[in-house]
Amino acid sequence: MKFIILVTLFAVACFDATKADESAETRKFMADCRKQFHINDVQKYWELNIGTLAIADVTRDMKCYLNCFMEKVGVLKDGRLQPNGSAKFNDYADEDTAQKLLKSCRNEVVSDKCETGYNLHQCFVKDFGYYTLQYYQKL
Repeated sequence: MKFIILVTLFAVACFDATKADESAETRKFMADCRKQFHINDVQKYWELNIGTLAIADVTRDMKCYLNCFMEKVGVLKDGRLQPNGSAKFNDYADEDTAQKLLKSCRNEVVSDKCETGYNLHQCFVKDFGYYTLQYYQKL
């Protein structure tokens, strides 16, 4: 299964060069958040992003990294979903799918913004794995 995901991600990365500016900006956001929250283990970082990291291995900093990234791209602000957050997924899914993605995961918002970032990410991967993988791993 992981092999299929890796091949799919590789294909997407190779063939979708039209969004280079957005990808560069997204890479910068991810790098900035990784640095801020000291996410240095590449394997765990990969597994976190694709939703396969065991919950026992997920640290507070990893959860805060996910929140940081979602805030930088505009899906969240101060731990709250943004009304136009679905527009941030439009490069990876049509508007209808993006709206469904956020609507489906709306109940994952809790009072702790790092927990919200993690909960939303897990929901995105669970309910809309293909689109979520494109969003996070398209780079």
